[in-house]
Amino acid sequence: MAKRKNLEKQVEFIHLLKANKLTTPNDFTIGVGNLIRQAREDNGMSQSELAKALNRRQGTISDIENGKSEIGILTLVQFAVELQKPISYFFPDSLLKEFITDVKSPFQHKMLEIAQRIEMYGENEFILKILDVLEDRFDKYMNPENYEPPYEEDDKE
Repeated sequence: MAKRKNLEKQVEFIHLLKANKLTTPNDFTIGVGNLIRQAREDNGMSQSELAKALNRRQGTISDIENGKSEIGILTLVQFAVELQKPISYFFPDSLLKEFITDVKSPFQHKMLEIAQRIEMYGENEFILKILDVLEDRFDKYMNPENYEPPYEEDDKE
């Protein structure tokens, strides 16, 4: 039931976004602000220190952290760089997270797409075993002099 309610909330948010009818603060700006605050605190920074690093006013950082102000993509990039987090970190889990992916190479996007399809069908354990074999082969190929085969039980007769 909670998952359905969350999906309805996301659909409503997207509808308002497309219609350019979002006002601040909203669930998204509040969520982003909370994540920025958390990342700042994790880095042991005050709002003043972050403001100085980003060439902003402390009041601007406060408004962003409290969801009272929207931030543009370049400002978000500045936060990500300064706070050493991927951009997707700043997207709230409860809103749009499953629709947003980090910047990835085409190979990484394809792998993620495949992994999401596999996960949907519940074949995770089987695929993880295949990936373990691939990783083992890769390690053997890249570092043959340091290669140690994975532990295997003694054959029982």
